[in-house]
Amino acid sequence: MGQVYRMKDKKRKKPIKLRSIIILLMAIYIIYTLAAQYITIRKARAEETRIQAQIEEVKEENQRLKEELEKMQSDEYIEKIARERLGLIKSGEILFIDVNNNGEGTGN
Repeated sequence: MGQVYRMKDKKRKKPIKLRSIIILLMAIYIIYTLAAQYITIRKARAEETRIQAQIEEVKEENQRLKEELEKMQSDEYIEKIARERLGLIKSGEILFIDVNNNGEGTGN
């Protein structure tokens, strides 16, 4: 009896190559997608850090303004402004005005 020789099936090689190409393309797509997401996440984190720094600056400014507002609402500050800008005096005080030195200098 004769020996049976099996011939290599050519059809079998093509699907393996096609499957390899498909797997390679899918791997490239996955790597590209992951890289794009990584870059997006890094940009978002940098933006978050920048915004957090801005928030801290605004909080500090807000605190400073609150303190200044409290100071401006105090009786001592209101009295100081009334005396300096409006020229007001307390009852019982005498206001002296120097007529020789009215802020223009001595040029007469």
